Amino acid sequence: SDPVNEKNYYLFYVYKRSDNNTAGEMEFACYDPIIEEKLNHGTLMLGYAFSDKIINGKKHRLTLILDGKNIGLPYYGINDPIFTTHKTTLYFRLYSITEEYYKYIHTLNLFFKNYNNPLGISTQVYSNVTGGYGIFAGAAVSSDSIVFKY
Repeated sequence: SDPVNEKNYYLFYVYKRSDNNTAGEMEFACYDPIIEEKLNHGTLMLGYAFSDKIINGKKHRLTLILDGKNIGLPYYGINDPIFTTHKTTLYFRLYSITEEYYKYIHTLNLFFKNYNNPLGISTQVYSNVTGGYGIFAGAAVSSDSIVFKY
């Protein structure tokens, strides 16, 4: 649910933690028309950022596509008798971020798009720090999870 009559920015990503102490962001896909910025790390798609331009004051549901192979045990490949129990938890996190954070994400994406492209336009990454580089920004998070247990 997006608050009415105020400009809002959001960042969404999925985080995974398994019994074997492996943890980190999980790659997923989202083709929702509200998505404005994608957060990549190399070839991995890690998150999505968007404003409330299309959904101002409305409820909206994001649809995600997760690959079971990326979830791992126990969701994918449980035919091995070695594994008597295993648990993987997926955390879904929606951040309400400041406009400064959104501008930083947007200009960082432009920078990476034009990086090492001799015909690309030089891009200055957004900074709101006087006399230096960086951003001062904030975020609030809402989180939910799904547990896969074998």
